[in-house]
Amino acid sequence: MKTEELENKIITFDSIKQFKFVKRLGHGGTGDTNLFLDEAMDILFAIKKYSPSAENNIEECYKRFLDEIKILFTLFNENVVRIYNYYLYPHLNTGYIQMEYIEGKTIDKVNPVDYNKTWNDYFIDVINAFVYLHENNILHRDIRPQNFMINSSGTLKIIDFGFGKRVINAQDGNSVILNWPASIPPEEVEKDKDYTYSTEIYYLGELFKNLTNDDSTFLYKSIINKMLEYSPRVRYKSCLEIKEDISNNFLTEIDFSDYDREVYQNFADELMRTISKFSSEPRFITNIDKIRKSMENEVRVSSLESHVQNNDSIISIFVNSGYSYWPYKYIQSKSLLEFYRLFIQSSYSRQEIIVNSIIGRLKQVKVEINESDFISDDDLPF
Repeated sequence: MKTEELENKIITFDSIKQFKFVKRLGHGGTGDTNLFLDEAMDILFAIKKYSPSAENNIEECYKRFLDEIKILFTLFNENVVRIYNYYLYPHLNTGYIQMEYIEGKTIDKVNPVDYNKTWNDYFIDVINAFVYLHENNILHRDIRPQNFMINSSGTLKIIDFGFGKRVINAQDGNSVILNWPASIPPEEVEKDKDYTYSTEIYYLGELFKNLTNDDSTFLYKSIINKMLEYSPRVRYKSCLEIKEDISNNFLTEIDFSDYDREVYQNFADELMRTISKFSSEPRFITNIDKIRKSMENEVRVSSLESHVQNNDSIISIFVNSGYSYWPYKYIQSKSLLEFYRLFIQSSYSRQEIIVNSIIGRLKQVKVEINESDFISDDDLPF
């Protein structure tokens, strides 16, 4: 069938999809979640079945289940659980959501040091994620440790949007009251008023107050205090305000010396000169520990040489693949060594700044994609 003949036609994809059951993951207010293996792709998925615990609220819960699907399908963020597919059986009042499987622990069961992170890092991740959610007019409405997972690589993931809600206007009414672990509920909850972005901020503050209570290295206690103001009139109104205050606080961390800046710039300039182009959209490496170990290996190899012998080995510290480089434009061994010293002597947050600055430079390299490498329209089913 030609593409022009498809207009207004309903196309059915009736291929049977099969998954192998692995184990039960858990049970929530709107359904059971189990782990399945897609043997064709060799990928594990968490599949949530709509199965409400309160049988007299089946229709309301089913609507909430559909809302969760609609919400998740609009989101794509590193710190938000990803949805891959859904399967609905409305005649049986049930359905399934096929989601990313997050193998890890809830946020209250981890020690950030185990992932080369701090509570400062996770606080910033959560605020950035909720800036994204709120900019997309979504309230999560179930802020509890169990809904914040840390996966095996240390990445934070926000899960369970079963009580999530898309906000129609800034004062969309609160239709669900949950038992959050807040020592003192905010004014609007006690007085049965609207649940807004500011209410969500209160419970995020409560979450991190409990997580960081005994952590003397946590930098944002004053921000937490403002998040926990009883009255919404003096509390933060948006996560964007919090992000701005984090940036102001963060300025103390980026006070690099003139020598530090010179070391960084020498290395970054030489690195940039070696790359001619990206032949595909680049995928950058951001894992601090991996970058440090890769640099350590290259310093060992190049320590007795005047310049790095293989430019590819340096570029690949920061970029996965898909680049071309000039073999005779050298990175000086001294530049690499001084940059490595700057890196390992910096705090984790400063290391992140250095890596993000390098990636910012690399994003300026031109991308030239060869269209002949892609599949042609004649090879597609329609």
